[in-house]
Amino acid sequence: MLPTPRIVVIDDEIKHLEGLTRGLNKFGYACLPILYPGQLVTESNCPYVRIIFTDLHIVGGPISNFISDFAAIGGLIENQIKPSGPYLIILWTEHPEQEQEFQNYLTRNLMNVAKPFAVIALSKAEHLDSTNRNISDPNSLIFEIRKIIEAQPQVAALLDWERAAQNSVAETVSSLSELANFEPKELSKLLNKLAAAAVGAKNFPDDIFAAVNEALLPILADRVAYMGSQDSNVGLWQKALCQHNITGTLDCDIVAKLNSLVHLEVLKYEKPTNWQKRGAVVPLPKRFSESKFKSTFGLTQNDIAEKSFFCKNFEENKDKTSWVLVQTQPACDYAQNRPGTLPFNLGLYLHSELVRRNAKPPESLWCSPPFWVENVTFKFHINATYQVSLPPHARNIDFPKFRLREQILNELIYRIHSYGARPGSISFRNN
Repeated sequence: MLPTPRIVVIDDEIKHLEGLTRGLNKFGYACLPILYPGQLVTESNCPYVRIIFTDLHIVGGPISNFISDFAAIGGLIENQIKPSGPYLIILWTEHPEQEQEFQNYLTRNLMNVAKPFAVIALSKAEHLDSTNRNISDPNSLIFEIRKIIEAQPQVAALLDWERAAQNSVAETVSSLSELANFEPKELSKLLNKLAAAAVGAKNFPDDIFAAVNEALLPILADRVAYMGSQDSNVGLWQKALCQHNITGTLDCDIVAKLNSLVHLEVLKYEKPTNWQKRGAVVPLPKRFSESKFKSTFGLTQNDIAEKSFFCKNFEENKDKTSWVLVQTQPACDYAQNRPGTLPFNLGLYLHSELVRRNAKPPESLWCSPPFWVENVTFKFHINATYQVSLPPHARNIDFPKFRLREQILNELIYRIHSYGARPGSISFRNN
C-alpha cells in the first residue's frame, strides 16, 4: 500500500551503510539498505528506484580487478532491484576512474532491466566522517546529487513532473480523508457513495476498486492537469526543452511509438473477460470469419478490405493484416453495466505500407494514427457501417491484444455516431 523507496543503498560495511542511510533519512529521503552479501530478500524489488548508491569494492580480492565487483552489483540490479528506469548509479568509492568502465559493463551485460542513464563516482572520504561513518555534511551531499541529476535536464524534468504528480495523488487522498472528518466509518460511507455514483449501487460490488477509481479519476486528473509551473522548477523545464532545435520532423518510427504510448494499451496477461472492456481490440471470432465472413458482412474479405477499409493488395499480404472487433460501448452504459448486448465495430489491423494512398477514404472509415508494437508499424481501420453485437456471456472469444485508450476511443465513437446521425433531405433543383 505504501510506495517503494526511490533510493537504494548497497554496501558491504554495515557502518557505511547505516551512516549514508541515516543521513539521507534526516532529509526525508527513504532508502532501502542492502548489506552485501547479507540476507537478500526477493521482496525488495524497486522498479521505480531513481538513485542507487553502491560501494564499488564489495566482493573483495585484488584492487586492480573490479570485474567481480561489477558482476556482483549488476546481479543485484538485475535479479533483486529490477529497475524500470530512469535511474542514476552513484559509485560510493575512492576509485572514480572506474565509473566509465562500470557503465560500459552494465551497458553490455544488463539484459532484462533498464540501464542507468548515468554512473557517477562520489568519494566516501569526502562525505563520511572518519569516526562514526555518519554523513559529515548532508547539505553538501544533497547538493552533489542534485547537480548530477540536473546535468541531465531532460531526465531531471521528468523526475520533477513525477514528484508533482505524486503530490497530486497525495493531496487527493488527503482531501477525501478530510471530507470524512478523518473517521474510518465516515470514509467508508464516502467511498461507498463514490462507487455507487460512478457505476450504480447494484454494480459496484462486482469490482469495488474499479468503481471507486472511476469516481476518483476526474478529481485526480484535474489536479494533475492544473499542477502548473508554480509546482515545478521553471528553469529546469526551460533547460530541458528550449535548448534544442525542434523545427525538424520526427522519424516515422518515433511518431508511431509516441502514438502507442499515448493511445494504445498492449495487453499481455489478461483475464478471459477483458474482451468486454470498452476499447478492447479482439481478434475476429471464428463465428464471423472464414466461410461465414461474406454471409455476415455482405462482401468477401478481399472486396471489403479494398472497398471499405482502404487496404491495397489484401490477398497478397494476408500475413500483414488481421480482422478485429473493437468494443465501442458508450461510456455511461459501460460504467453502469447496463444490460444488453455489447456493440463492436469491424476493424482491420494492417501494416502501414498497405494503406492506400492518393485517394479519399470512405466517410464511414476511421483511420487510426500509426502505432508501433514489436518492431512493426501498423494502423487500425474501423468502419462505422460494419457492426456486430455480442452478449456479455459469449464464449470462444480470444483475449484482446490491444485496448484503445479513452481519448482516442472517444474520437472513434464520436465518428461512428456522427456518421450514423448525418442528416439528409430531398431537394429539387432546376439546374
